[in-house]
Amino acid sequence: PLDTETFAQLALGMSHFLRRDLPEGIKWLRQEVQQHPLTNSVQYLASALAHAGELDEARAVMARFLQIRPQATVSRIRQQRMYRVPADLDYILEGARIAGLPE
Repeated sequence: PLDTETFAQLALGMSHFLRRDLPEGIKWLRQEVQQHPLTNSVQYLASALAHAGELDEARAVMARFLQIRPQATVSRIRQQRMYRVPADLDYILEGARIAGLPE
């Protein structure tokens, strides 16, 4: 990647998020989203926030994601098959649903 700092923030955020270390994952994902607010990182942050029980913020972040990607749905993301570990995708999408991602 050309922007190694951003790649590191996203990698750290996702690593902590998928290991269920939500406070640390949210911290890194917030930094990533602040620097790059028009990326899929917004979806990951919304999902992490939902899993952490921060539902108002999760829904606000998901609303922002849906403005960026209005066609995004659970089924479309599942079809992309960009995750090697199905359980990781299930976890991400579970939080995304809670945050308001349509089916």
